[in-house]
Amino acid sequence: MRAMKDSSIDWIPTIPDTWQTMPYKRLFKEMDRPVQEGDDIITCFRDGEVTLRRNRRTEGFTMADKEIGYQHISQGDLVVHGMDGFAGSIGISDSDGKATPVLIVLNPLHDEYSRYFMYLLRVYAQLEVFLATSSGIRVRSCALNWKKLGNLPAIVPSVEEQKRIVDYIDKRCSKIDEVKQTLTDEIEALQRLRKSTIHKAVTKGLDDSVPMKDSGVEWIGEIPETWALLRLKHVTSKVERGTTPDYTTDEMTPVVNQATFSKGFFDTSNLRYSSVPAITSRGLLMPGDVLIASTGGGVLGKTHYFVEQGVYVADSHVTVVRADGEAMLGKLIYYCFSINYDYFNAMMAQGSTNQIELQRDCLRDMVMPVPVLDEQRRIADYLDQRCAAIDSVIETRTEQLERLEDYRKALIFAYVTGKKEVPAHE
Repeated sequence: MRAMKDSSIDWIPTIPDTWQTMPYKRLFKEMDRPVQEGDDIITCFRDGEVTLRRNRRTEGFTMADKEIGYQHISQGDLVVHGMDGFAGSIGISDSDGKATPVLIVLNPLHDEYSRYFMYLLRVYAQLEVFLATSSGIRVRSCALNWKKLGNLPAIVPSVEEQKRIVDYIDKRCSKIDEVKQTLTDEIEALQRLRKSTIHKAVTKGLDDSVPMKDSGVEWIGEIPETWALLRLKHVTSKVERGTTPDYTTDEMTPVVNQATFSKGFFDTSNLRYSSVPAITSRGLLMPGDVLIASTGGGVLGKTHYFVEQGVYVADSHVTVVRADGEAMLGKLIYYCFSINYDYFNAMMAQGSTNQIELQRDCLRDMVMPVPVLDEQRRIADYLDQRCAAIDSVIETRTEQLERLEDYRKALIFAYVTGKKEVPAHE
């Protein structure tokens, strides 16, 4: 076992006795280069990738009209996101480009290996070191700058050992990432299977031999000849928003908002309460209600079939759909809604960015494929079983992904802090 010594660093108490500690400002300098002609926008993402924006997702980003204070970034620069560094937005740029001053751009003063310090800084983020340096009480108040970062102590092995550590971590993480990608692909395939299974059942039924007819509705396609096409308002007794609660710190009437169900499950961990008695609230929920998140890009269109025990009310950002029980089952309405997230956002929403709103009149006029009630029950029972089986596999794969990510973080932590030594044969 290698000899260790006291580091005098609270979050990493001991380090190998051949390693040093010193502030980052003795290892790196902050760069501030002028933008070069033809530079494209560089973004630092929370997974640590620093790359041209055109190569990655663009949702949620806006282009500045005036690039005041923009700086040049070169391939190989160590980049720390001033606002998102606490969440892991720290990486090595894979391209030349430009970015706002919110990105802290660093180059080594001597022979330091930037990639090792990228991993070390990501460990600091994992240990919430950056949050501890903040005087703010909100996450967005936890801004990093070079003055704060430069004064933080770094643990410094020799340059040769830095490179051995990075080579070993990269090799191991590459194998982990391959497995993670395989699991991710499987989850996406299962999600597609779930959606196609629901779509086929709610639009074609369970008997492939019955004669079909064209519905004239794009998302539905052909339906069995005996099925009806009815607007949602003709198969429901309620399609309306909940009510704005009068929030209180007392545990009175629990309020269901979009966050309660938009993650794919009914989350009661952060419930808020209203002082308005549930019995008098327009948002009072009943078992079998279908809930739709109705405000904001990325959330609008998320659905939930309400079966929870207890008294709840929906807030004004949730649309409550209640089947009339005679023409169409609430569960079948839920299954139809669950595969129409894109349709809700493309055809039934108005507004821009986070102000987008689901239009109730459009929703009420949505055409639904309606078999007789007995067939609806058979379809609902079939989908309950099939979706439960698929969801079980998805949950298993998701747990495996989470364990792999935890292992990846633990691996990096162990080697960049000297708790483990790179094997001699590596």
